[in-house]
Amino acid sequence: MQAPEETLRRLTHALKLCFNRSTDRAKGIVALTAEDYLSIHRPWELEGDEAQVADESAQNAFDDELGRAREALTWRALVVAHRVGRAMWDYAIANGEEFVDPWIDWRRSAGNEPAIHFVHSLADEEFFCLRVAYHVNMALNLGQHSPRIPTDGDLNDIAPYLRTEDAPTWPQWFEILGEPLKGIRYNHLLQLAGAAARRDIGSEAGVKGSSEIGQRWSDLVDKVDSVAAVQLPTIDYLERISAAVDGLGAQSRFKVEEALKSVLGERVYSSLCDNAKTALLDAERRYFDRETIDWNSVAAGFAKAFEIQLMQRSLPRLADYLKNRKIWRFPDGDRLDNGKEITPIINHGRVEPRSTLGAISIALGLKRPELEGFGRESGTDLLVLQKCIYEVNGSRNVAAHATGMSFAEVSSLRGKWLGAESRDGGIFGLLCPESKLAS
Repeated sequence: MQAPEETLRRLTHALKLCFNRSTDRAKGIVALTAEDYLSIHRPWELEGDEAQVADESAQNAFDDELGRAREALTWRALVVAHRVGRAMWDYAIANGEEFVDPWIDWRRSAGNEPAIHFVHSLADEEFFCLRVAYHVNMALNLGQHSPRIPTDGDLNDIAPYLRTEDAPTWPQWFEILGEPLKGIRYNHLLQLAGAAARRDIGSEAGVKGSSEIGQRWSDLVDKVDSVAAVQLPTIDYLERISAAVDGLGAQSRFKVEEALKSVLGERVYSSLCDNAKTALLDAERRYFDRETIDWNSVAAGFAKAFEIQLMQRSLPRLADYLKNRKIWRFPDGDRLDNGKEITPIINHGRVEPRSTLGAISIALGLKRPELEGFGRESGTDLLVLQKCIYEVNGSRNVAAHATGMSFAEVSSLRGKWLGAESRDGGIFGLLCPESKLAS
């Protein structure tokens, strides 16, 4: 049986690998590559401006893919850190230090005890990783969380704490790990654990090179390089904008809501889920605020509202329609021209919560009888919706990552997306057509 010290050392090395969430690392677990999206968005006969628009749409879809891959990497890093923290706790108890944190004292003390000798033998970076794991373990309560850890070949089993399972893409990682705990800002939590570990080491005179270790941590965890920044998780986004909307006075909120009802129409506005309404109210609030400087945030807000409505209201109706026909997974085994399997947007009869807009548009464009049936019975023109998703995804990524959108540009997008001239609810009208399905 492996010595507990060797187990801890192996766990530390595994955790260090998990901390790498760079763009290159995320590219290793994407479901579809940039080339895949390009082949979907840009048929070879396109030329000139059309080809450029298609290229930009493909890049935006891939940026979304990278964002989801980073979320999976971050969640796995936290779960592994929690397991390493559990192993530290077990080791402390085995060495007679129950209910305390002896690791700093062991690092500081002199003596021949096995635990002191082991902790002194750790390299500074190894000890730093253990301190991160300690703080993650203290902050998270995973309870009976899945004991499985996804790997694309970078991790191996470390009994009894890590049991790995091969999974080449991020959707499979979330299937294995389960969804992150609600209310946990896990990217922020990982950064906080790193900051706490830096303080631990900075206060410990016996740990040399603490500033160097802190810089390595910053390079490894805090500064996640990006082709595009990770999209703000919906739960964090809604917490932030709900506070802004709640801060409006009753009269101001009434005016903003009436403006939306006027342009969208009462039927379309009333069909929106509460979260989509909140996102729309915040975007509209910013649009009419003379002090708004960041017009990009207005466009991004309208796009986010569309994404929320799609994920929380429209796709669940498709999932229910398919379940009634004993179809629990969609797409199921469908492949691109290059043979790569299309990522499911519905699994076990439920919408995959981290489906990208790119993956959704691909799935909705499939020539499948169940989709045609849903389109007829729901009154949804899926081809028009697919094109709309492409457009919104592109504009959302530009708004989220570029700078300097003008009021005129945002006003034009708002008018088009809300259907100001067509009076049909715009992109939101597409998501609430006259339906023959039960509501």
